[in-house]
Amino acid sequence: SFEDSFNTSLGWTTAVVNCPSFPTPTGQWVRMNPNGTLLQPENDSPDDIGAQCYVTGDAGPGGNFAAADVDGGPMRLTSPAISLLGDDVRVRYSVWQYTILYNPGQEDFLLVEASDNGFTWTPIETVSSKGPKWIESGFRVGDFFPGADLLVIRFTSSDCPNDGVTESAVDNIRVAALSCDECPSASTPLAEAPVLLKNRYISFVP
Repeated sequence: SFEDSFNTSLGWTTAVVNCPSFPTPTGQWVRMNPNGTLLQPENDSPDDIGAQCYVTGDAGPGGNFAAADVDGGPMRLTSPAISLLGDDVRVRYSVWQYTILYNPGQEDFLLVEASDNGFTWTPIETVSSKGPKWIESGFRVGDFFPGADLLVIRFTSSDCPNDGVTESAVDNIRVAALSCDECPSASTPLAEAPVLLKNRYISFVP
């Protein structure tokens, strides 16, 4: 299993890809205890231990909400290679995406991608603006990479063209196989299956 609440450095990397229409990008990913603004969180995800997360830029205490947001990009945050054990591996994470648009119809998204080799990338989801709040999301690895033995996750935030104010944040990454107690087996009578499913307990395997 793999867990990262970003209180220490476990090997994530950041990169900036220049937007042709905005050659001076701002809002690169930084790991920190965030300074809250109108769009950026004041605290990391409430579901983990510690105070650190990755956010796009930092305007400093009391800074203007548009001083260090994402302009240009894309800004990429990439995990280290994660070894996978088990047949039913799930990924969970907390994300924050908040955007004020100056040009309706040009919404900025937080793109979540994954790879089983670190070179070719598969889109997992695009997170639209959710307002000032953390949300929980994730995916089942086997739905995208059957039989994979490693995984790399990438989060990308951009404002290209620069036509709004965009802030993204990521926290509380968990990658683990699932265990299921009292799950129905193939020999379970159909009439008993709903009861077993109702009482089953599913959790991350440490």
